[in-house]
Amino acid sequence: MNKFLKGVLNIFMALVAFFASILLQGVLILPVMFYYMSSLKAMGKLENGAGFVELLKGITKLSDLAVWVTVAWGILGVFVFLLWYKRVTKEENKIRFFTGFSGYTVIGFVFITIGAQLFINYACEILEGVFSNVFSQYESLMDMSGLSTVGTIVMLVYGIFIAPIHEEILFRGVIMHYSKKAVPFVIANFIQALLFGIMHMNIVQSTYAFLVGLILGYVFEKSKNLTSTIVIHIMFNIMGSFPIIKTLPGNPLLGNIIVSVVGLMVLVVGIVFYNYYIKERGLIISGKRYD
Repeated sequence: MNKFLKGVLNIFMALVAFFASILLQGVLILPVMFYYMSSLKAMGKLENGAGFVELLKGITKLSDLAVWVTVAWGILGVFVFLLWYKRVTKEENKIRFFTGFSGYTVIGFVFITIGAQLFINYACEILEGVFSNVFSQYESLMDMSGLSTVGTIVMLVYGIFIAPIHEEILFRGVIMHYSKKAVPFVIANFIQALLFGIMHMNIVQSTYAFLVGLILGYVFEKSKNLTSTIVIHIMFNIMGSFPIIKTLPGNPLLGNIIVSVVGLMVLVVGIVFYNYYIKERGLIISGKRYD
């Protein structure tokens, strides 16, 4: 098999992993759909097909049952894709992340997380002024007021802890592995980040996810270990769930631009610290020594 065909096969396998995750979610959500359909039918709301619209609305509003299905999908996805990742990378060199743990790691993680949050959030605030309708629809979709207290807490726990582990193994692990075997890292990073964005299924979250995916893909390329990207992803989601700065006084546009630029600078500082951590340890990564 020539190099081109191998590349096509690897891109195909990256897409297989992506759609496997979507299929897994679809299989798990089927019982929820049947539950809603039976409930609507019992209430006589399925006449003339109108009930199917209410069915879809019910699912997108994330009932407590749908939340538990999402959690099940995340946990099952961790096991499925961890086994997949270990299988496809068993011949590759590994780096034990916590060996020689450095203070530069912590500084790098904190700066990368804060910088990414400020840059991405306030860049999106700028976009919100242009695409206000899109963001209004997003806020309506993400409204969790229909959830019980337990459902809201479970969803937060999922978003902060389970989702990052699942997503890092799938995107920076399996999909990145196949993509890098087909194309150079820059393109491979774009592919996995793009798929990461598409997975979020709406334009606002997809934009967030795409930008975060690019950053996490770069960190993974440097460390060759998912532990680092999982930690950053968790920190990022924690900060996103409990934002320190919500709105800016005075001129919102100017303030958003300033905070976004500052965030980008902080992000770069974090990457510099993290890169120094890699070089300080003299790690051998994919046959190359950083010294």
